[in-house]
Amino acid sequence: DELDAGVIGVIDAALASVIVKGSAITTGIVPVDSEAYGAAFKPEGFLPPADKPLRLVQIEGFLAYPCGGTHLHNTSELEFVRVRSVKHKKGNIRISYEAG
Repeated sequence: DELDAGVIGVIDAALASVIVKGSAITTGIVPVDSEAYGAAFKPEGFLPPADKPLRLVQIEGFLAYPCGGTHLHNTSELEFVRVRSVKHKKGNIRISYEAG
């Protein structure tokens, strides 16, 4: 199943408002048994490395999330984020997007 263009438009508008707001983005290295890790959003089935701390990224006003790579210091450093598609299949959600 794929979301329709109207829903994707609503998501794009919400992303644009976060960019314009200029929300701070913070990072931290935390042990997996820490309170910060416990409070972070983790995708279903996510298994952190048992023997190493984990890097979390948090956009002001949102839950922290395990770091997936490149990140900024503030959302205003982005010009745009556009959702290309959102697909739901076999209990998984796949979001394709472009940013610049």
